This record gives sequence, C-alpha cells and structure tokens, in this order.
Amino acid sequence: MKLEELNGKQFTANLETDSPEFLWRERPDVEGLNLMSTSGIQKMLLNFSREMLSPFESESEVFVVTFVKLEHIDIALVKRPLELNFTISVKDRNVIFEGVASQEHILVAKYTLVRRKVSLESIGRRLSEKA
Repeated sequence: MKLEELNGKQFTANLETDSPEFLWRERPDVEGLNLMSTSGIQKMLLNFSREMLSPFESESEVFVVTFVKLEHIDIALVKRPLELNFTISVKDRNVIFEGVASQEHILVAKYTLVRRKVSLESIGRRLSEKA
C-alpha cells in the first residue's frame, strides 16, 4: 500500500492503557484514582501514529511529529481500553490524524496530530548547521 492510499480513510483502533506511564500523577492524592493523564493520552496517540506509519518509512526517511492539538474533555481510567476513531489526510509529506478518543462510549478527547516525512540526511544537515 502507498501512503497516498491512506488519504481520506477512516480508522478505529482500540488501545490498551495498562502502562503506569499513562497515570495522572500531579499530586499524591490523585494517583490512586487510576485516571489517565492528558500527557498519557497524548503519548498513546504519538506511539500509535508512529506504529501505524512505520511501514511507510525507509532506512533514509522517518515521520516526525510537527503538530499536536489535544482537548481532554472527560476522565478516562487506566487499565480500560481507549477507542480511537480518526480520519487520515495525506498532504505532500504531511500525514494528518484527526479524531476522537472514547472510553466505554464516552467522549474523552478530540485531537489533531501531524507527522511529516523527512529524510535523515536533512536532519543530519540541520544538526551540522547548528553545531
């Protein structure tokens, strides 16, 4: 499958939320509530988008995150699946994920995430320029 074939397609994915890294831990008194943090939801989205696009990478090109917008709307519990419903748009070298996250049919978050395909060579050049 070519990357362009993802354009306009809708997807649903169920993600496991078992990792303690997704817990809301800003204060000791909220840790025991087993609530998912906003950064935990974002991390899940970033990991999922990377895994989904990895078949389209090559040894010389990689997808990097260039934009994330996440609106955390309602609580979500760790250790319960999080359902993603999203549409992918492909524009030039950008892949845009737009969708919602739900848990047990309750809207938890809305998001937009953009990954751009870049060459490792261009990253190396940029590093050399900054050195």
